Amino acid sequence: MTNNKNYSRWSFQKGLDNVRSADLSECRGKLKNTLNIQSSWGLRLRATGTIIPKADEIEKIEAIFKEYGVTEIWG
Repeated sequence: MTNNKNYSRWSFQKGLDNVRSADLSECRGKLKNTLNIQSSWGLRLRATGTIIPKADEIEKIEAIFKEYGVTEIWG
């Protein structure tokens, strides 16, 4: 799925776009728990790259997407 939104290179919205819709809610929940995010807005700030992830968070984000078979995550 291609979109024309201008996300940061630290955005993982591309990864979310590639998660099956049946798994999306679960995936979002795992990301929120792993990144210690309390709100959907907080996840949106991370997903769009407005807040840049730390090195250890990048590894955790990639591991979550790997569980869902998503390899193209960033950008």
